[in-house]
Amino acid sequence: MRMARTSFFVSAGLLCLVLGITVQAEAATVTFVSDTSWEAFDSNPLSGGTSLGQAQHVCLNVGCPSSCPPGATSYSYACGYWGADLGTIPGAHWIWKPGIDATSVPADLALVCLAKTLTLVGVVISATVSVAADDYAEVQINGQSVGSVGSVTDYGMAAGAQGALVTFNAAPYLVSGSNEIVVCAQNGPSSYTGLSCNPCNYSQNPTGVVFGGAIELDQSTALKNPAWGQLKVLYR
Repeated sequence: MRMARTSFFVSAGLLCLVLGITVQAEAATVTFVSDTSWEAFDSNPLSGGTSLGQAQHVCLNVGCPSSCPPGATSYSYACGYWGADLGTIPGAHWIWKPGIDATSVPADLALVCLAKTLTLVGVVISATVSVAADDYAEVQINGQSVGSVGSVTDYGMAAGAQGALVTFNAAPYLVSGSNEIVVCAQNGPSSYTGLSCNPCNYSQNPTGVVFGGAIELDQSTALKNPAWGQLKVLYR
């Protein structure tokens, strides 16, 4: 006598457990760095900021800092600042909003927000973001503050903000799928530098921000292949 065929669905994870199959996790690392691919805004784009175009590379002067890329805007300013070691974020460069040069005014308290959408496939295992700024910067991910360097009210921290990278844990703020990363940076006032210019241009009061991040993802087969979500098992 032929028995009726019955079907039911089980999750991939449960089936693997029952059959003793091991699904190996596939790790992947996604990185991002400050460069001209970031879109610049006059304020936070998540709060209605207006796009200014793509960011531009900036340097104190040609060859200073040593990571200054060809074609970067030079402020014609003395070396001795922007000493942050960028070895942990290879490919990152100091950037600022477009359309300015050494003679542009006002440089005092100039503000820019740099934004990019990052799409992640998999589960975030760990993530860090490192930043240095002249004079202040805040990193936001998906509208939440990850951390800041320098101070817009107490510029006693400004020298440290540009002299060394500060690293933050970004993992709690990232999700699988689309992520909005925003870095808002601001220059200090001329009074902090001891200058008498009013207003100061960028050759007198230079500014910039540099940052980079690394995200480790679990991209195991069960996560990246929808067909593993459910399996149909047949019994006769």
